[in-house]
Amino acid sequence: MRRILIGLTLAALILIPVFTIKVAAKEVVSPNKNYDKISSVPTGVLRHNIRMILRDRRFNYPDHLKGLKRLWRQALGWFAKMKSAKKAPVHWTWQRVLPWLGFAGLITFIFLLVYSLPKMFARSGKVKSIDETHPSAAASPRNLQFQAGILAEQGQYREAIRLLYLTGLDFLQKKHFLPDRSLHLSDKANLQIIRTQFGSMHPGYGAFRELVLVFQEKWYGLHNCQREDYYRLTENLKIMEATMGNSHG
Repeated sequence: MRRILIGLTLAALILIPVFTIKVAAKEVVSPNKNYDKISSVPTGVLRHNIRMILRDRRFNYPDHLKGLKRLWRQALGWFAKMKSAKKAPVHWTWQRVLPWLGFAGLITFIFLLVYSLPKMFARSGKVKSIDETHPSAAASPRNLQFQAGILAEQGQYREAIRLLYLTGLDFLQKKHFLPDRSLHLSDKANLQIIRTQFGSMHPGYGAFRELVLVFQEKWYGLHNCQREDYYRLTENLKIMEATMGNSHG
């Protein structure tokens, strides 16, 4: 369901600006009796001055800038129309209201994305600092695995997976494959460091990568965590210990 909502959000972010720009452009270039009426002195003088400026030879841009010139002229025309509209009653038609609704919808979608996506798929330094200063983070890897087993027996698989994740980080840091946790590196940076040392085809790197991705999905994405997820990550830790245990960073 969450993936469907994200897909709909991205589709809206693409379609709303396109439709809004199309309607706005149509509104700008469409004839209007108030807009084309030159008898209004301020509006007529403004339009005349704009035309004279744009006809100046200094505004004869190369071909690749003609599009920008056209957009600039349309923008100036739009502002002139808004200025002249102050003296006339405003008629709220759907062509006039829709661009503003589209703009408001776009801002809303961007705000929701910025607010929700980092919480689902990223691991900020502040959140990571809270995780790693948890009392369980200072325990030994064996003790963390033991606590994870107790939580798994109680059905708290999400908490158990978190402890397995901390176990994997502690193992790599004690082997000096990763820097000290006080640097608060992101998961992406940790994966890049391990990949540089062992390569993308190394089984230990693959196990650590799956450990990180499953933890992010279940812990930050708030997805349901099952017993199979816990046992799969337990096997990943065994693979890391077997393939990286005799190496030294």
